Amino acid sequence: MKCDQCQQELREDERFTHGNRTLCEDCYLEEISRPQVCDPWAAYNAQSYRESMGLKGEAGLTELQKALYKFIKERKEFRVDDMQETFDL
Repeated sequence: MKCDQCQQELREDERFTHGNRTLCEDCYLEEISRPQVCDPWAAYNAQSYRESMGLKGEAGLTELQKALYKFIKERKEFRVDDMQETFDL
């Protein structure tokens, strides 16, 4: 049997089922750990506050927030575990 996502060969004890799909452990964990959409009202309020204070880009961020901002802006695409490893989160 193969993983429906990555096509890796699976032994019986390596299979995970999610919905109607058979997945390997890596694909299963990636599937159930998808980032959740944040509260749009909270995001709107935070953005409105920053704009009202004249803050743009890194202005007004803590050092960790600045580093995270740069990481995201430079890479555009990354895995959450890359960020966790880079920033020891």
